[in-house]
Amino acid sequence: MEKVLGKYKILGNIRTSSMLLGLDTKTNQKVAIKRHSITNKHDYTELKELYHKNLLTVLDIIEDNKFTYLVYSHYEQDLEDYIDKKGKLEEKEVKDLMGQLVGGYRKLVNSKLLHKNIKPRNIMISEGILKLGDYPITDTSGAYTAPEIIKEDKKFSSASDIWSIGAVMHYMLNAKSLLITATIDTTLIQAQVTEHCLDFLIKCLDHDPMNRPIIEKIVLHPFMLPEGIVLPNITSLIRFAGGNIGTNNR
Repeated sequence: MEKVLGKYKILGNIRTSSMLLGLDTKTNQKVAIKRHSITNKHDYTELKELYHKNLLTVLDIIEDNKFTYLVYSHYEQDLEDYIDKKGKLEEKEVKDLMGQLVGGYRKLVNSKLLHKNIKPRNIMISEGILKLGDYPITDTSGAYTAPEIIKEDKKFSSASDIWSIGAVMHYMLNAKSLLITATIDTTLIQAQVTEHCLDFLIKCLDHDPMNRPIIEKIVLHPFMLPEGIVLPNITSLIRFAGGNIGTNNR
């Protein structure tokens, strides 16, 4: 018997049992449907109101007596698929994609949200446009999870997401996952990168979460700035960030 969820016909699974491939019967467009246990008791409506060019938009929210389903636009290719085909990326392309990833994540932070599961499979790419999606809401762990979450069982924070962003950048440059037990010096042997690129990675992948930069400092890092733009002093930095930069090391 054909399975239907609201106006969506279920076509099958996308890699895992919790991610479904569906078809919008009104528009005839494919969609991705993420299934969340209803026991999470989370208000997902804030995600439906979240709009940014580098974030997957939640198109619809459906509930039954067991699950909450978040409906997204379907993309044929994620970052892992892209790098499987292309291999490690040149720094110029990494800078472009990282700018998009950081921009999307900054929108989450400004909306007082964390992602908690930034990884290549949750980053879609189509025609050079990157979109971060599959917001897990609940705590998760995996190859791109910050060491303090895995080793010390600490709570997720924005600093944990910053580690994941750095780990994704490492994957772009090396076409392999970062081992959390490795130091930044030994993991970058295969990648020839500029000083700004290396400094960005070192800061994001600091094993001490208190030393990782906040998102407002990340967007002002020289690696994130367009070519030819230089911010000469701290006064300019503060003015450029709208006065949101503190005076601590982060």
